[in-house]
Amino acid sequence: MYAKLVFRNAKRSVKDYLVYIVTMTICVTLFYAFLSISSSYYSPDIGSEYDFTLLSDGMKIAICMITLLLLFLIRFVNHYMLRRKQKEFAVQSIMGMEQKTIGRIFFAETLIMGIFSILIGIFCGVFCSQFITAMLLTAYGKPYEISWTLFPDTVLLTVVFFVASFFVVGIFNTRTIQKTKIIDMLSAEKENEPELKKSRFISVVVVLFEVFTVWGLITGIQKVWFYYDTRFAFPVQLMFWGNILFPLLTLLWSIFCIIRKKKRECFIAGLLICSVLNAFTAASVAALTNKYYLSLGGGTLNQYLLFVVIDLLFFICAFIYLTSGLIVAWK
Repeated sequence: MYAKLVFRNAKRSVKDYLVYIVTMTICVTLFYAFLSISSSYYSPDIGSEYDFTLLSDGMKIAICMITLLLLFLIRFVNHYMLRRKQKEFAVQSIMGMEQKTIGRIFFAETLIMGIFSILIGIFCGVFCSQFITAMLLTAYGKPYEISWTLFPDTVLLTVVFFVASFFVVGIFNTRTIQKTKIIDMLSAEKENEPELKKSRFISVVVVLFEVFTVWGLITGIQKVWFYYDTRFAFPVQLMFWGNILFPLLTLLWSIFCIIRKKKRECFIAGLLICSVLNAFTAASVAALTNKYYLSLGGGTLNQYLLFVVIDLLFFICAFIYLTSGLIVAWK
């Protein structure tokens, strides 16, 4: 009987759960796509001179830490649905259903929607990971063909991470429903939404990104000092100077936003654009080295590969943070 009730409520509230499904699908897609790079089954043919395996374990740990930010989105959409269904919970309580049972039914509804989002997200993540691989191989001057590839370890880690997150948040939601009085449930729609607190995690991410940007700027200056030649082809000159100008632009944008006291969303959006520019110029080092036979060495190429990964990781954090802000505005 409860199973029928769960599926009936989920079907009836599908419009309300749309925010939940969209948010979770985006999270799963990004998580799977970038975590697939660290999969033991992932072996792009970029040449033996590039030690890509050095970054795989660090990539996995870094992405797992970054996806902790996803818990904010999971908690937010669950809190949103919890407030939307307060009146329904009150009616069920008045009809004699225990609040503990109501909490379990709500948890089952969100779990069904979450599993549905995981399936769609993994499907989309496969295509997104192919796009990342195409960018990687293109940057290193290697041929690429689109192929359907599922990495078992990445799928398992994705499912475990999000299902565990759903269970943790679901336990808190169930306890919240048990402790809420029926009169408070009935008047929940008349109350104003509480003001959402700013995430402190993004501030730490920005500071770390700025530190790596300074490192990238110093590295770019060193490469120009030791390797630059005015006889280089124009694309190579753009590569050398781009790895100085774009990190410098990133730091200047930060200083400008601090002086002018710009909003955090505007500041993060600017850094997101800068991370894309930095990633393109850093990725161009390997491609142009192969094409023009530059004597930069494998260590330099692996260092710029690390810069590309850092820019991509920051892009994930900034994108999720700005997306959460759009969801708040939409709500």
